Amino acid sequence: MKTDSPEQSLRAAPVPEPIGGLETARERMMGRVRHTYPVGTSLPRRILWRPIGATALASVVAITLFLVWPEPSAEADPLPTEAQMQKFYDQHEVHHAEHFHLLEVGQRP
Repeated sequence: MKTDSPEQSLRAAPVPEPIGGLETARERMMGRVRHTYPVGTSLPRRILWRPIGATALASVVAITLFLVWPEPSAEADPLPTEAQMQKFYDQHEVHHAEHFHLLEVGQRP
């Protein structure tokens, strides 16, 4: 009866040959590697025409929208009439007189 442990016997056992032989297994593995990391396809050269063209197109669209966008009509309040101005002036004078009268008496407004 052998006294070898199962680990030692497994390490000592010969490794079975892969299906189709070692060369075929190597080609299968290299096919996976080539599929993951293809040869000869470096990064494409960065051509500046596409980004410059896209920027120009976006700029033209933005400027066109800005120029075409309808501007709201200007609406100004009408100027007050002479009667309204006189009324405002009279109210202002009354308020001023009350204010200075309260200060002369010593009260706070």
